[in-house]
Amino acid sequence: MAVNMSKPVKDGVAKKATKYKKAPDAPKRFKSAFIIFSAQKHKKIKLELLEEGKAIKVSLTVVSRARCSE
Repeated sequence: MAVNMSKPVKDGVAKKATKYKKAPDAPKRFKSAFIIFSAQKHKKIKLELLEEGKAIKVSLTVVSRARCSE
């Protein structure tokens, strides 16, 4: 099934572009190294930060540790 998205065309009239949905039985994309790393480290970092463990602070800490480990 196709979902329409607007696309500008001449005369100020918008033509609908077609966006296709992915088949439900299609394989999922692989996880990147960063996604695997952050999933492993997220809970540990959240415990280390305690009260400062808001989502943004945890995410920034995960990113900084990922960059340092390269």
